[in-house]
Amino acid sequence: MSIPLLIKAQSSQIDVVHLNNGSILKGTVTEMMINESLTIKMDNGSIIKVKFAEVKKVVKETTEETGTIEVVLEDEIEEEGKPKKKKGKFWKALGNIAVATLNRTAENVKNGRSDENTYDESSDIEEDETENEINENIGSMCFINPNFYSRKVVLTNRITGKQETILVGKASYGKTVNSCAYDITAGIYDCKVYTTFSRKMIEQYNIRINPNDETSKMLTKNHYN
Repeated sequence: MSIPLLIKAQSSQIDVVHLNNGSILKGTVTEMMINESLTIKMDNGSIIKVKFAEVKKVVKETTEETGTIEVVLEDEIEEEGKPKKKKGKFWKALGNIAVATLNRTAENVKNGRSDENTYDESSDIEEDETENEINENIGSMCFINPNFYSRKVVLTNRITGKQETILVGKASYGKTVNSCAYDITAGIYDCKVYTTFSRKMIEQYNIRINPNDETSKMLTKNHYN
């Protein structure tokens, strides 16, 4: 269960967010949804929202150069023995933009300039973020039919109720036939297999479709149609 956690930075401290790809974001963490997302307001006023799984740790840092660093929530974010997820192009772009923003903000403060009219680069990565999220949540499903008769497979997402139908052709001369459906939302599905002639359900089970992976299933060989 996700637990919303709001964090307000003290006037003498700033929040420093370390990402798994090595990037560092500095500003004020305005919202942290455990296991979902973290939102940080940068010094220039732009808002950046990152997935919680991409966060390595969050620390509070004093504004003085000789200040101390206090670790916050590092244990809750990193799980020992858990493999790190692959980093997409979006997160690399986010890190580069964050570093550039911080450097420019520091330079403007040094020269006494305001960042009110600074362009918000975060809008440039909205499209990449959407594409990255979609790609991380889809997989494919293939069914192999050893039967002389064709089959109809109906997949029902157990959370959303959305259905996917896959028609699998008939085998011939000892050769199996396979049919695949791509760009299916990852998750657990109720799977029902029907004959295409009598429309009788002859198999029923659950199947898990994993992100960025192809799942295969051999249909039961029988004489029903």
